[in-house]
Amino acid sequence: MVSVPEYFNFATDIFDGWATKSPDSNALWWVSEDGTNERCFTFAELRELSIRAAGAMHHSGVEAGQPVLLMLTRRPEWWMAMLALIRLGAIPVPCTPQLTAHDLSYRLNEGAIRATITDNLGASKLVGFEGSGFWVLRDRVTKIILIKIYSLLNRGGGIIFSQHHGIFKKVVFAEARG
Repeated sequence: MVSVPEYFNFATDIFDGWATKSPDSNALWWVSEDGTNERCFTFAELRELSIRAAGAMHHSGVEAGQPVLLMLTRRPEWWMAMLALIRLGAIPVPCTPQLTAHDLSYRLNEGAIRATITDNLGASKLVGFEGSGFWVLRDRVTKIILIKIYSLLNRGGGIIFSQHHGIFKKVVFAEARG
């Protein structure tokens, strides 16, 4: 007979176990579409990055049970965000970047979604969305991953979480950047 736990969280119950047993083993091997860049992430790195992202999301109001739309291309940030959402107990709502503004509007309204995680292309399709979001940007010059937390109700400011060498640094700025 299979024993089913009362509460189960893939990030903490399974992934963290892998990170403990094999911290230096490769968990994710990412290669850019053009094949010019690649990066391997260990289980320990992805665990730490997802914990930090979960902390940033929680600090910004994402709670357990809250549906959060996740729309990114095939990149490491998708996995970090997915693990972070699961870790928080939020409900990830993964969507393809091929969705139109109309498709997204329907999902956002019907799913009672109040937060999104996307990039420049996805953010441009969030017509009329009045929740908060996490805008994932990649600085191609310095290779620093930026997660910009923005509010579409208040474009007067926001927070940038800069991840470099696995450390999220909070930088508050006065005006929203495009």
